[in-house]
Amino acid sequence: MPKGEAQTGPVLSSLFAARKRVFVPKVVGKSSSDMRMPELRSVAELQSLTLSPWGIPEFTAQQLSERADGLLTDEALVDVVLAPGVAFTERCERLGHGKGYYDSFLAALQRRRAALGLPPAFCVGLCLDEQVQASVPLSEHDVQLDAVVTPTRLFVRR
Repeated sequence: MPKGEAQTGPVLSSLFAARKRVFVPKVVGKSSSDMRMPELRSVAELQSLTLSPWGIPEFTAQQLSERADGLLTDEALVDVVLAPGVAFTERCERLGHGKGYYDSFLAALQRRRAALGLPPAFCVGLCLDEQVQASVPLSEHDVQLDAVVTPTRLFVRR
């Protein structure tokens, strides 16, 4: 992003302070369904992770194998998702980075929650004000969010 990206550090610190379980994305392959959600245990652990070529802290394959996955275990199922994106609308539509990882994850998460008799997870787009656009290109697999949050605005799907 030309002006940077929405920073999640303060959100993560608040979640850990509130003793919430936190899961972060890790892409493990080229298919849109190849994204896992391993559990992150602390801000210090986040700071110790290896940086990807894009500067994103990520678990190694070994660390990934030792973690609960927010999609695969009943006791660790994700309740709230903060979804990144390139652009968003006031109608809570999201334009991702084009690989479909989050759309596949969100669809699988909602199916899994429904199968367990749980309500849908609440999905929030976290972005900068400049990323909110009048419209974004959409396709049939794009998942609509429940809310979009910027530093100065909140949009909730009705």
